[in-house]
Amino acid sequence: MGRKKSKKKRSGARSFLLKILIALSIVLFISFSGYVAYLTVTIQERLSQRKWSIPSRVYSDSDYLFPGKKVSKSDFVEMLKLRGYKQYSHRPQRPGGYWSGRGWVEVYLRDFQYPDRNFEGFRLKVTFTRNRIRSLKKNNRPLNLVEIEPVEIAQLFGPQRESRYLVSYDQLPKYLIDAVVTIEDKRFFEHRGIDWRGILRALWVDIKHRSVVQGGSTLTQQLVKNYFLEPKRSFVRKAKEAVMSIIIETLYSKEEILEMYMNEIYMGQKGGVSINGMGEASRYFFGHGVSDLTLGEAATLAGIIRAPNYYSPFSNPELAKKRRNLVLEKMLKAGKISREEYEEALAEPVVPSRIPSPVRKAPYYVDFLKRQLQELYPKKVLTSMGLRIFTTLNPYFQMCARKALREELSRLEKEYPALVPKGDQQPLQAAMVVVQPKTGAILAMVGGRDYRYSSFNRAVDAHRQPGSAFKPFVYLAALDEFTPVSMLEDEPVKYRVGGKTWVPRNYDGKYHGRVTVRTALEQSLNAATVNMAMEVGLNKIIDTVKQLGVKSELKPYPSLTLGAFEMTPLELARAYCVLANEGQIPYL
Repeated sequence: MGRKKSKKKRSGARSFLLKILIALSIVLFISFSGYVAYLTVTIQERLSQRKWSIPSRVYSDSDYLFPGKKVSKSDFVEMLKLRGYKQYSHRPQRPGGYWSGRGWVEVYLRDFQYPDRNFEGFRLKVTFTRNRIRSLKKNNRPLNLVEIEPVEIAQLFGPQRESRYLVSYDQLPKYLIDAVVTIEDKRFFEHRGIDWRGILRALWVDIKHRSVVQGGSTLTQQLVKNYFLEPKRSFVRKAKEAVMSIIIETLYSKEEILEMYMNEIYMGQKGGVSINGMGEASRYFFGHGVSDLTLGEAATLAGIIRAPNYYSPFSNPELAKKRRNLVLEKMLKAGKISREEYEEALAEPVVPSRIPSPVRKAPYYVDFLKRQLQELYPKKVLTSMGLRIFTTLNPYFQMCARKALREELSRLEKEYPALVPKGDQQPLQAAMVVVQPKTGAILAMVGGRDYRYSSFNRAVDAHRQPGSAFKPFVYLAALDEFTPVSMLEDEPVKYRVGGKTWVPRNYDGKYHGRVTVRTALEQSLNAATVNMAMEVGLNKIIDTVKQLGVKSELKPYPSLTLGAFEMTPLELARAYCVLANEGQIPYL
């Protein structure tokens, strides 16, 4: 009897334990299923919305070329360099390159998507004579006008500061896809998110070292890790990564996954901005889009993925070359390229040719533009929606303005040594703004000598005395009472201002007696101008200037007529536009 009872007890215990295990299994299964469902919803929600915060890109106006235009060969080459065109010693075989000889430049123009049309690049030969364009030819056919694509002058980032240029799967060259898959996940098109052999190999190494030291990640897992998860390494995160990878492979095609990966992957650092995705990496390292990549360049980008800053062609060109060669070797062994293609790509030099940083081209203009954009768009829209903003900045004018300002400052310091700063003194500064009178379009803006040392925009924010540049507005206010042939007295007259006596004097120290209004304006005669202004009325002059769009404070003192009260260069330029635009005030 005792034995039977003992057997019943053990049988009951086993039955109870089995029930517990079954219940726990059901709970675990339901919990895991719920967790998988949660992850599925999370993935679908994240990937169905805007996947990335794309910075807005700001572009200049196009440059236009035509026979007879005053552009030297050296200036034209500078225009190409601004756009990241690469110089060759032979005829360029693809867009983004140029070569030159005595009196001519041949350039392979890039494609460009304008707001209203797509421009297809072609080979253009430009000849020069006496610092002017002599001819423009396409396939030996003369052209009357050619548009050169705009220059990217700024990107407007959000807090993440990620630079990304989105590309579709169809835009990716086959050899770039082959290079990435060969070096990073050769079984990508075969597995369902996880390469079990790679996982087991990595797991064994991790167990031996009692820490996570080796990855066996597929491209899908890398996408999950970079897009959804924190960078901290742990076994729990690895498990979550695996589950999410299987879910993504179930929900999306291989092409969709690869497109997301190619736009997400981290490819290096540009100062405080990270380079993300192959589209941006191609532009950053080689100065052109992914569609223009050579096989060698594609292999270089694929090789960078493992350690972007370590294998950067800028900081470590030799390491980048070795890594590129490894990628090419694996592509050859995998049958992705021929021996001839391999040898040709192997011979390519690793010479990065990134487009110059946008902010260096027109930094003061960009700062001014940001103020205007923030009045028109919410900050989130500007920093995350990937807007393409086209401006009126003329790259050639901007280049000339910067050059002219620096040369003139250097000339002044050379001729007048007293202007050269001593000790802690600030250097001589200047500003320039170039405006199209009819439209108010700002074609160029330089706010100081060097933005790196002073970002204060003197063209917009510096209030300075305009001096004789103010006089045309005085004569404008006087046109109701005077004509160009009216007579004025250019004689010394004393005025009491603030308890002191003020006598306007001419620049040459002489007075010219009776002169016409036209002569007084042409010769910028101070005494005649002040005498006329007192007859017209200082308040009327102020009202006239305010109607021209000047907002700076002006007071009814006689010295007002000689430009004693401060204005900004932009205000002065706007006022002059009214004179050149038949009285119409343009929007600046």
